[in-house]
Amino acid sequence: MAARRKAKVVHAQIGNPVLVRKTLLETSILSIENLKILKNIRQVKKRKDKLKTELRRQCREMRQLIIEFEGILPPLSEVGIHPQKESEKVVKKVAKKEAVKRKDQEKLMVKTTEQTKNPFEQRDQLDFDIDKLKQKISGL
Repeated sequence: MAARRKAKVVHAQIGNPVLVRKTLLETSILSIENLKILKNIRQVKKRKDKLKTELRRQCREMRQLIIEFEGILPPLSEVGIHPQKESEKVVKKVAKKEAVKRKDQEKLMVKTTEQTKNPFEQRDQLDFDIDKLKQKISGL
C-alpha cells in the first residue's frame, strides 16, 4: 500500500500588507466615486428627457393656439395693414423689444434653474461610504 503523504501547510506572507490594504481602499473609493458619477449622469439624463417632453408639449400647444388665432383674425388687407409698406423703424422697435424680452426670460430661466436642486451637491450613501474609506486610509 502506498503511504499517504501528509499535506504540508504552506504559509504565504504578503510583502508590505499596509500598502496593499491602502491600495485596495483607494481602489474602492474610486469605484464608489465612479458609481456616484454614473448615478448623477442618470439623474441629469432623466431631468433632460423630462424637460424635452415638456418643451415638445408646450410647442405643440403653441402651434394649436397660433392656428386658432390666425383663424380668428381677419386678413391684414381687410384691416388696412400692408405688410410690405411697414417702416423699418417699427421693425427695429419690435426687434429691440423682443431682445429685451428674451434677456428677461433668460434671466428668469437662470434664476429658476439655480433654485432647483443640483444632483451633484446632494450627499447620499455613496458619499458616506467614501468618507469611511478615507478615514480608514488615514488611520493606516
